[in-house]
Amino acid sequence: MRVFLNALWSLSGFIITTAIMFAAVRIYISYLGLASYGVFTLAMSVLGIAGVFNLGLGDATTKFVAQYHSQDRPDRVTMVVAATAIIYLCIGLVGTTLLVLSAPLIAHYVLRLEGLHLVEATQSLAIVVYGFFPLIAQTVFLGYFDGLQRYRVSQTILIARTVIGFAAGTSAVMLGGGVVSLLVAIVSVYWLSVVVVALLACRELATVPYPDWRLREQFREVLGYGLFTGLTSLGTTALGQLDKVLVGSLISLEAVSIYGVAQGAASKLLAFANATSRVLMPFFSARSGDDSSLSRPFYKAWRTSVVTCTGIATVFFAASPWLVDIWLGPETGTRVLIPLLLFVVVYAVHCVNVVPYHFLLGRGYAAQVAWHTLGGGLLTLLGIALLGPSYGLFGAIVSSAFYVGAGVKVTRFALSTLGQVDNSARLRTGLPSALAGHVLAVISAFLVGDYISPEREQLWLSLVMAILVSSTVILTMVAIEWKRESSWFATLRPLVTSVLRRR
Repeated sequence: MRVFLNALWSLSGFIITTAIMFAAVRIYISYLGLASYGVFTLAMSVLGIAGVFNLGLGDATTKFVAQYHSQDRPDRVTMVVAATAIIYLCIGLVGTTLLVLSAPLIAHYVLRLEGLHLVEATQSLAIVVYGFFPLIAQTVFLGYFDGLQRYRVSQTILIARTVIGFAAGTSAVMLGGGVVSLLVAIVSVYWLSVVVVALLACRELATVPYPDWRLREQFREVLGYGLFTGLTSLGTTALGQLDKVLVGSLISLEAVSIYGVAQGAASKLLAFANATSRVLMPFFSARSGDDSSLSRPFYKAWRTSVVTCTGIATVFFAASPWLVDIWLGPETGTRVLIPLLLFVVVYAVHCVNVVPYHFLLGRGYAAQVAWHTLGGGLLTLLGIALLGPSYGLFGAIVSSAFYVGAGVKVTRFALSTLGQVDNSARLRTGLPSALAGHVLAVISAFLVGDYISPEREQLWLSLVMAILVSSTVILTMVAIEWKRESSWFATLRPLVTSVLRRR
């Protein structure tokens, strides 16, 4: 039941932050313009890339806090948090200093900007680098609460940070400020949130006398696990951060704006999958026994996640033509639509790998996850570098499929640890009809939407009808496959029944 409630808290945080993201993009583009919004996107991407130097210790904190808390060892929980905080303090001081000194070089030689955009980018980077320390430091304390499986606290902090940051950033641009004012507001909120969550965590940590501190042992433990989660973080930044920098430097500022908006919207599918599945990492970490004994909860979570995410992706895809017009306006919406549709497909496939990813991290297979993820990230960047100059945004988006291929490797390794890889063929039962159902949902929604508003005059009505039609087709397909007891859909029956019984 705790896992279910934690998933609800994580999902609520996802819903609120997603709604704010959509509103923020529309407002920021309206007040800043596409070119300046491109500078803002690049500045935040540089901050995200710098966040790789957190070495993935937030995941390490979550894992070991969950492990020691289940063993009723509060002193070791305190030592894990203290060791990680000390490491981040050192990284934050060194990293911020290096970023401040290198900001002009990044703007000129990496982002390849000129004229007023070079000045604006240099000033923006000089501000955003001060968000590096709070960005990495908060992962320690959020990881502490996640490790205790108290997602209510961590999600409340993240929601509050997002809401206050949106209010401060919107006020800055509406009062006539540019990218620099917007970044000042966002970085200030980062510092406020890390102070609050640190105070909350320190108030609960058990007091350990100084002679009993064994930080050397905790340093070795945290860094040993964090080495591989850090490599995983480096791989994940390839799809979402480094790719934007490459698109901006190889194509144009307007291209990276369109790329960033489309990817930011489509990546919410992956964010949804993570929001509902990340609670599994401390859950699996706290469980004893061999991996094969966890196959039942793994398969329940995995199948449910896949069915839900692909259904949402299909509805999103079907409603996109009218959604982008309402969200961004006809001119910008037309330019964003095709990249958005391509990214929806990429992220829908990527969502299949989310539950196996959290399962492997929770069970300590960080090395295997790291190498697969890093390889996929490098292939993605190589693809953008080769295809981007010739094929523009289309080539850059197609290159992101390489990252998804690495995720499939992660899923296959998770199945092998559960001893089920040889039986995976039976999981494909029902998939052809499911795929046909998704295609039918998209076609039906397109036909109904165009019939209602062929000239794009009744956008809201077309949007609502597209969502209703596609949702109806998807739910009908799920009901049919559920009744047929397809290997993928039959798992929903006991899950729904158990939830209704608890209520």
